Amino acid sequence: MTITTSAIAQSYDFSASNVQISDPTGITVGSSITLGTALDEVSFDIVNSGSNTIPTGTVIPVTFEVGSNSVNLQGSLGAALAPNASTTFRVNCSAAGINFNFPTSTGSFNICVTTTYASDPRLSNNKSCSGYSMASARTIDLRVKPGSIAVTDPTGITPANGIPLGTALNQISFQIENVGNFGLGAGSSISIVTEVDGVSRSGTYPLGANLLAGQSTPVINANTTAAGFNLNFPTSNGKFDICITASVSLDPNKANDQLCQEYTMGTTSSTPTVTNMSPVSGPVGTNITISGTNFATSGNTVEFSTGVFGNIISSTPTSVTVTVPATAVTGPVELITAGTALNCGTYTVTTTGGGSHTITSISPAAGPIGTEVTITGTGFNTTTTANTVTFSGGINATVKTATATSLVVDVPTGALSGTIAVTISGGTKNSPTSFTVVTSGTLFISDFNPKRGAIGQEVTIDGDLFNATATNNIVTFSGGANASIISGTTKKLVVKVPPGTIDGTFTVNNGSGTATSPQSFFVENGPVITKLNPESGKAGSAVKIEGFNFSTVDSENKVLFGSLDAGLPIVNTAATELEVTVPPGLSAGEHTVRLSVTGFTTISAPKKYRVLSATSGIFESSADNGLKVYTNNEGLNLSIKTKKPMLNSKVVIYDIRGLIVFEQGFDAEGQTEFVHTMNPELHSGIYILSLEDENNGIKTQKFVVAQ
Repeated sequence: MTITTSAIAQSYDFSASNVQISDPTGITVGSSITLGTALDEVSFDIVNSGSNTIPTGTVIPVTFEVGSNSVNLQGSLGAALAPNASTTFRVNCSAAGINFNFPTSTGSFNICVTTTYASDPRLSNNKSCSGYSMASARTIDLRVKPGSIAVTDPTGITPANGIPLGTALNQISFQIENVGNFGLGAGSSISIVTEVDGVSRSGTYPLGANLLAGQSTPVINANTTAAGFNLNFPTSNGKFDICITASVSLDPNKANDQLCQEYTMGTTSSTPTVTNMSPVSGPVGTNITISGTNFATSGNTVEFSTGVFGNIISSTPTSVTVTVPATAVTGPVELITAGTALNCGTYTVTTTGGGSHTITSISPAAGPIGTEVTITGTGFNTTTTANTVTFSGGINATVKTATATSLVVDVPTGALSGTIAVTISGGTKNSPTSFTVVTSGTLFISDFNPKRGAIGQEVTIDGDLFNATATNNIVTFSGGANASIISGTTKKLVVKVPPGTIDGTFTVNNGSGTATSPQSFFVENGPVITKLNPESGKAGSAVKIEGFNFSTVDSENKVLFGSLDAGLPIVNTAATELEVTVPPGLSAGEHTVRLSVTGFTTISAPKKYRVLSATSGIFESSADNGLKVYTNNEGLNLSIKTKKPMLNSKVVIYDIRGLIVFEQGFDAEGQTEFVHTMNPELHSGIYILSLEDENNGIKTQKFVVAQ
């Protein structure tokens, strides 16, 4: 008899433990997981809970389950497993593995692993689970807080009441709130677009503190004057919207970024009256306040003597503050407001003096000792010695020439890199950017223009010791891209901004050394106008607007000459050229050309367009002072006759408010008769032309422009 025996499977006591998500890392058991997160791997431990060593190659079947979804898997031991020892298995849950589906809605869920070895004598320890939960995605959702948009300067203006025509609206206020479920950190920048009557301006608001979910910013004040966003409010009766758009790149919901508030322009004021003027005496440059009732908040003029107008500092319904102009003499003061001329009393000029000043730019921004630097701003004293220019290191420079808007100096010996200070009558202002002092005889970049531009746009770089062979210079923009060289000398390079450029400084390598730009170049992703071709012509003629980043859709490009629409432009396929027709009704003179491309802020051409076809009538006062103002097709002409040869001459034109509307120097050195042609943009009204000459002093001529 033959006896046959059947093999009996060896029994082992398996248990599962330590079930957890292992990819992505950082997700701990019991934590919340953002919906949509890809859970690519789960790991767990298999423990030998028996007394026998489990040999290499033993196959271990398991059931892997999440909620109601499960799958049967198996693995084998890569090495013998001693009693109480464990080994880790990993399950690839991605599409490249078992392609397992995790929950797609919020709530708690368990990940469980159960060993299903057939000869396991103990089943109570076979299953192990770990709990997690799915939570909504964290999002930042900014919006302008409903009801927060308000005109706050001047006070007292509400959407329910009409605004008197001529009122200067100097400040808009609003708040931004986070209606998402995730905070925005302190220091983050929020992009702000302010739009009034179809014209928009862009800016940024840096968060001073965390903006948590459900919180609002403090009240944000936007300066709408020429010194701020420079917004133009309606000048005729009717309703208009003030719109604010707030956005950040992390905000996926753009539908609620913009909020608009409707206002109404158009009421009439009562007759204005003057009650006081203070002070009533002092030097030129003194600020005086005229008090009263029912003043207009814009468009006011203050005349100190025939044809001499002060610069208005501020206007409210009850006060006008004005600076006594440099050419004022003792005499009556007249305020013209809301169409009414009011006698304010007599002002006595006691001495001469200076007023407040500003610095807007310096050029160039770098150079060795002895470099000529032009400081541009406002309120400078036209007497060179009355301006003290101090470089970093406490070294004063000699002012070579001075006008109300510019000072020219040479970098003094001992100057250090840093800002430049200008002191006038005890008041000091610093330049907004630094001047970098470089060693003479070394490669350096002194300046470049434009300071911001589009990819492909030409940039002119000034400096010294560039390689005489233009193409031997390597110009590298921030981002690591090298520019193509268009032309060059040892002192000037013209290059094209390369693709891949980002905001930042750039370098020039001449083959033996490298220089870094003194300032950053900023990449313009929106439309850019580089040139009008031609820059002058008759109304109704064709003009090509050259630039970058125009829309390829004709109707998305809107062109204005002054305030007149130029109609539908024709754009080329590269979106670098627009062909338009100068509006037939455009008046003679220079006009700002503006371009609005859908989705971007309105921009202006670098030069104004001059209309030659029509001329304005010019009516002069009859003073016999050697000056005559007239017009022809070339522009506004000043005929000059002087007793002494002219030297360092310039023309300044003031409007009826005493504000400078045009200033230009010209070369007539040694001559006693000369005709200077200008192209200022003048509207109908009264103007004072001042001829300033070193040998002949100051002469003025009053004239009236009638369209």
